[in-house]
Amino acid sequence: MGSYKYCICFTRKFVWRAAAPPPDVRQTFVEYSEGAAQMGPDQLRRFLAEAQGQAEATLADAERIIEVLRRRRCHHLPAMLSRPGITLDDFFHFLFSDDLNPPIRSQVGAALPQHPKRTLWSMLIRTNVVCFSHTFEMIKCLRSIKEFAFCASPYPVVITLEDHLTPDLQAKVAESLWQGYGRSLWLMQGLFRANGGCGYVRKPDFLMNIGPRAAVFEPEARLPVKITLKVTDAHPTTLFTDFQVGIAGVPADIKMKRTRIKQDDWMPVWGEEFSFPLTVPELALLRIEAHEYNMSDMDDFGGQTCLPVWELKPGIRAVPLHDHKGNKYKSVRLLMRFQFV
Repeated sequence: MGSYKYCICFTRKFVWRAAAPPPDVRQTFVEYSEGAAQMGPDQLRRFLAEAQGQAEATLADAERIIEVLRRRRCHHLPAMLSRPGITLDDFFHFLFSDDLNPPIRSQVGAALPQHPKRTLWSMLIRTNVVCFSHTFEMIKCLRSIKEFAFCASPYPVVITLEDHLTPDLQAKVAESLWQGYGRSLWLMQGLFRANGGCGYVRKPDFLMNIGPRAAVFEPEARLPVKITLKVTDAHPTTLFTDFQVGIAGVPADIKMKRTRIKQDDWMPVWGEEFSFPLTVPELALLRIEAHEYNMSDMDDFGGQTCLPVWELKPGIRAVPLHDHKGNKYKSVRLLMRFQFV
């Protein structure tokens, strides 16, 4: 039990609970270490394959992770370098590392398109001329793109048109960008974390192909549930008393939920499970927001992130949070469990 003074003469008491591995992490460690004090490479490989859904994990992968954790441990306790396995604290550190245990795939998984680049000057409005080494008529560029750009590959052609604005228009654009931080930007940042964050995300086939009788995708249509995403919030690296998790996507999938609040308790209720039935998981983004709960005023913003659902890795994962501009915090993460059923 702790306390602090507020309004000069009043004292408020709160319950303090020290940060420690949550029960499900302890239980998982005991299960895969077979009750021993340390977990060896083969046991860690089995954990990666069975609990984390990494069926391709090899013994060499497990040994590499253990070596990284041992080097961290010996930096603090050199005498423990000779121990071959990892302890519960090492295991907890591994789970909380977004480098060793990221929530989404980090490799590029789609072929990149060709990216022709042309520079447009303000005279384009009057002359329809593209300036790039030498001049081309705009209409010739468009006709060439139509005739040749979509023959060699089924992937889209990305064309960047740079409009060199006059200084007064540049100032207006800069002003609009400065005012653009918010949830809409967070969603776009989350979308482009897919495919290794390379900047290219291929559209799902149903958005690129026409169905029977020239049918196109209708986001408002009532569709059956394809998959259910279960999210369990396990533990934070820093203190947030209000935690929200939800889905952005087609109207039928949009939902936002929050953890229960316990008054006069320094920690929120962790370990809650949220279920999200998804009709179009290919377009769904997992939204996560953390706030400092304030009973008498607006909650203070703590951190946020958005993750593409189709790239989430199952199991217990470290989810880094970002500020309102999208910059990643250095040491603010959430430990979450993802399941697809």
